[in-house]
Amino acid sequence: MENKDHFNHETERIVLSIIIREFSRINSLLEAISYPMFASAIHQEIWKNLVSVLETGMEPRPEVFIQFLTSKDQLEVCGGESYILMLAGRNDKA
Repeated sequence: MENKDHFNHETERIVLSIIIREFSRINSLLEAISYPMFASAIHQEIWKNLVSVLETGMEPRPEVFIQFLTSKDQLEVCGGESYILMLAGRNDKA
């Protein structure tokens, strides 16, 4: 079994942040990423939910993503609203 303790959670936050902030520029790269690539359970859940948002045809803008997570009762599982806003670069509510 692989030891995931050596993964850097900050790197995962950066990857998710870039995806949320720059989705329209990098959406072609999203097929190369899968949730097991994230060591953090929170980041795995964020990724799974981002994919679900994309499958609906919506862009994962922070407001849309937060509303989606809330509707699926997944917001707290994904770190809460302030964490999603932090990933999106909106620290005013964090």
